[in-house]
Amino acid sequence: MINIGTVLYTKDGRRVGNAIILDCMYGIFTEETFYMIRTDFGNIIRLTEEEVKRDFYLADYKIHPAVQLKQQTDLLKVLVGNMKSWL
Repeated sequence: MINIGTVLYTKDGRRVGNAIILDCMYGIFTEETFYMIRTDFGNIIRLTEEEVKRDFYLADYKIHPAVQLKQQTDLLKVLVGNMKSWL
């Protein structure tokens, strides 16, 4: 079981970026655990525990998903502001 808020470091940046565990769900019919993760780019992905462990290194610490979302939003504001100056 992987805890909500666990930071995930990608093993292959060509496939998916770093991420964070947002939620954990249990499959009714499959009896499998599914994790909702948000990548550093903002994409939401549903993966099994096996897929999470295959694609990511698990950090030893957690961050609250709302804090991570605010950090992403602040970064995007800076990037968009910089792009406007290029036009």
